[in-house]
Amino acid sequence: MVGPEAAVLPALGDARVPVCRRHRDSRRRRRRDAQGRGHEGARPRIPVICPAGPRGRPRHPPSSESAMSNKPVPLTPQEVDALVARFKDVDTVQKLDFAAKQAATLAPRLRLRDLKTVAGVMQRVQTDIETGIGQLKQKLRATSDAMRIQRANLRRDAAHESGPLLDTLRAASAAVDAAETLGWDDPAWDTSDPAALHAAYAAGRPLPDRLYAGTIGVRTGSGLVTIPAFVPFIGRQRIVTLRSDKPESRLAMLQLLGALALRIHLTLPKMAEFVFLDPHNSGNTFQWANSFAKAEKTRDLHRRLDAIEAEFGRISSQYLDHKVSSFDQLAPSVRQREKLQIVCVADFPRGFDEVTAAKLLRFARNGMANGTYFLIHFDETAPMPRDIDLGQYPLWAPQQPATLGARIGEGAPDVLPTPARLESLLSRAAAFEPERAVLDISASGIGATDSWWNQDATWHVSAQIGHRGQSDPLTVMFGESRESFSIHGVLSATSGAGKSTLLHVLITTLACRYSPRELRFYLVDGKNGVEFAPYRSLPHAAVISLNTPPDLSRSLLVDLLEEMERRNALFRAHGVDGYRAFRERFPNETLPRLMLVIDEYQEVVEQDPDGDGSRRLIELAAKGRSAGIHLFCASQQFAPREMIGAREFMNNIHLRIAMKATAGSTGGITEFDAEGRQMIESLTAAGQVLVNAESGRAGHNVQGQVALLDRATRDDLIGKLREKAAQAGIDAVCVTLDGVEQPVFLETPAIARLLAGAPPDDDALAHLAATPERQGGFGLPGWHPVDRPVPIWLGRALDVHSYAAFALRRADDENVLIVGQNANARAGMMLATALSALAARGRAEVGIGVVDNGLAPVWRALRDTVCAPAGIEFDSGEDEAGTLALLQRWADEAARRASLDRERQHREPTRLLFVPDPLRTAGLVSNRSEQWGFEPSDAGRVLAQIVQNGPRVGLHVVMAIEQRRAFERVFDIRRQLDLFGHQVLMQMSADESLKLMGRPDAHALQSAGDRPVMALHHARGAGTSTVFKTYMSGDAPAVSPRENLSGALGAFAAALALDRTEEPA
Repeated sequence: MVGPEAAVLPALGDARVPVCRRHRDSRRRRRRDAQGRGHEGARPRIPVICPAGPRGRPRHPPSSESAMSNKPVPLTPQEVDALVARFKDVDTVQKLDFAAKQAATLAPRLRLRDLKTVAGVMQRVQTDIETGIGQLKQKLRATSDAMRIQRANLRRDAAHESGPLLDTLRAASAAVDAAETLGWDDPAWDTSDPAALHAAYAAGRPLPDRLYAGTIGVRTGSGLVTIPAFVPFIGRQRIVTLRSDKPESRLAMLQLLGALALRIHLTLPKMAEFVFLDPHNSGNTFQWANSFAKAEKTRDLHRRLDAIEAEFGRISSQYLDHKVSSFDQLAPSVRQREKLQIVCVADFPRGFDEVTAAKLLRFARNGMANGTYFLIHFDETAPMPRDIDLGQYPLWAPQQPATLGARIGEGAPDVLPTPARLESLLSRAAAFEPERAVLDISASGIGATDSWWNQDATWHVSAQIGHRGQSDPLTVMFGESRESFSIHGVLSATSGAGKSTLLHVLITTLACRYSPRELRFYLVDGKNGVEFAPYRSLPHAAVISLNTPPDLSRSLLVDLLEEMERRNALFRAHGVDGYRAFRERFPNETLPRLMLVIDEYQEVVEQDPDGDGSRRLIELAAKGRSAGIHLFCASQQFAPREMIGAREFMNNIHLRIAMKATAGSTGGITEFDAEGRQMIESLTAAGQVLVNAESGRAGHNVQGQVALLDRATRDDLIGKLREKAAQAGIDAVCVTLDGVEQPVFLETPAIARLLAGAPPDDDALAHLAATPERQGGFGLPGWHPVDRPVPIWLGRALDVHSYAAFALRRADDENVLIVGQNANARAGMMLATALSALAARGRAEVGIGVVDNGLAPVWRALRDTVCAPAGIEFDSGEDEAGTLALLQRWADEAARRASLDRERQHREPTRLLFVPDPLRTAGLVSNRSEQWGFEPSDAGRVLAQIVQNGPRVGLHVVMAIEQRRAFERVFDIRRQLDLFGHQVLMQMSADESLKLMGRPDAHALQSAGDRPVMALHHARGAGTSTVFKTYMSGDAPAVSPRENLSGALGAFAAALALDRTEEPA
């Protein structure tokens, strides 16, 4: 501002009043001395303009009284507007006195920040005078008298104009900006809008370059004037120090320190984070800061100082370069994603040793360009640690701390408000929560749809996941370039750091850059994860697994290892040594790169005593490169503690990405060197990321910000990608697994294929049975057409392509026993058995019989919806007499078939007899006597004959019971259990499992919880077992409509009734 001592100003004109050389040289000496002492100066610097004496030599300035002798002429509003318009763009002013910087604005309509505008008026006046003098020297050299007259006129006009200008400045000092100079009790605070202020900064309002610090008295010609006092802030490159040399001034300076911090907090809403250092008083000085939003305190001085440096070091490495040299020069949109770091220090250097004191001052000097500002209270009664030279630091301090340097009048430093008022102010500030400033998905380089899929994956795939600096792309690569290679990656991030966002951005960006012919995904969520559910319709998705249990995760690795071996065999057959060579030699062959993305990948190695998961991960990491298979694993740590051979695994991970880590965990990170660990410590906000594509080595760390992909945009992109695939004729099939959902029968690939055309003949069935499931077959080895096998599907195995399937052959013991307490699962598996046989063999080749008193709704639905419309044989006994008659018919049929020759037996249709709950059928329960022990009932005796003699002639019994004791009520378990060659066991005790199948394997089927319902198929003859998720039949909420097999009978019947004349494709 322009102060009273500078009131003598020449008017605009054509002559010049030079500045006195003596005063100019004196000011330069004082400035040099001040820099040597470590602060700006010992006293206010007042530029003095001296009118010219004879022959152009400057005279000493006249007194303020003479300067004010001319009566001021008030400026009209139009003149004020003209001045404002004329000098609005003045940027900086050098020759201003201390009072000039404090004297408010030109008019009430100007902000306090327009101080520079007012000062520009003064400098422009002087410039115009200098210009006029130069012109007059050329035009009026002939007459010195004319020169003297002109100079006198200029001096008179200057005095005339300075009066009203000074009056305007005085009036403006009372109209300062409220956010900078309001007293704490002013009601304007209660109506201020933090959101509006935050929005103004986001829209480009400059950050404040000074802070209100109280008032100061300035002597003028008419007396003492009290004006606002300020301390330098953003962009001024000064370390603010508040000095005290006695107890009274110490309290005043600590109050001022608190007031400065509070004003920053209120005038930069949610734009600053505070660190309070008070080692001498153990943090007690800053008790008032406990209420600060985002405030942080610590007593670990060394660690916190290092964290301060790490934070501004992150800003420096992420944003600053040859184009942008300081934080305040960043674009507002970039600046809003970060926060200023304000460090408040009490009683320095007390509590600091030589190391911490040097660190503090060094960080205060270096941090200003990176958005870190220090407010330091110096206790001058304490000795400074040795080897500390304050002269090398740009310290700023008022001359007299108690009065803010007011040598010529009284001053009053600002203080904290009363506790009640403080709470009111902070509550209002805390209620405001700005929207998170983020990079939208455009920061990942996704352009218009016509630019998609124009990249080639022969060498590598790469994606822009965000920005580094202000707008430079942050890119990751999988594969190799001519300069380097980066095959696999690992991401470590704590909860809330933005891990899921990064995964979404990576997947969608890659999908937009590369077509499904170039890249396919295996997407695996952890056992409680559904993040990848939206990608079911992504044309690039080959496999999606949700809520994935550890066993299923490990089976997915097996599938990829098998694919790796298949590709390597293909390369050997064509005489090439790897994926890139194959693509270059056969550019028209479709062989996409495969990327396995695992969220929470530590679960792969959980509950794995044999180390299968660890071994498979290591093998893929070591050998996947040659086959074009890449891993990207995400977790809360780089290498899980349970992982066997973690170092060997990480040796093959070149791309290492870190986001915000849990407090104190960075010290244990061995995947980055010291530089990287320090940079990870500085990642404190969601979306901040550190990328290193050189195995964590120093010098290759790149910090940036991940782009944000909101749900609506992601779903829209997936929809457009699906449309683009359809237009390109790409019919990509995605295998979807869900660790908690039960499988859907009609979605079983084999069932869908069988229903798509006419029932295959024996040769076609044999071919399908021998074909692996991953290639569209049944995966049932040992299939012999002479046995007239019937394929049966009971559920989905814990594998990518596998289902719980077996074949009922015309051989002894080919019956099925289902044991478990879940009635919906029992019903689902029995119904699936009937439908599987109908789908594979056709309605003319299969007959159904049901032994169930009362005939449960599920069997009535099967009879009425499927069998009756299609003319399929359906035999039932619904009471004791009917049951006995039904069983006798089946026993007679078995005897009849047994009398036929082999060829005629072969032509007989397969018939399945279902016994859903023998205890509900009174006629089946055995009679027990103390004398003879087990004595079967008449119906039970006939059923036993069918079980023993029926399978070899195509009559198979499928029985379901709740527990082993139910079997003992119908059969002699010691002699007849072995007649059921296919046992399906659900969760039971180890003892029960041991007695039924000879092993305790069924006791831990539900170890992960009640959902999904699991079962184990045990083939007694082959000695093999398969764990799987069962098909279900029942009502909600126990069974969802999608899972309910009873609800799908109509769709099945419709497919079965079609004119199925075409062979399956």
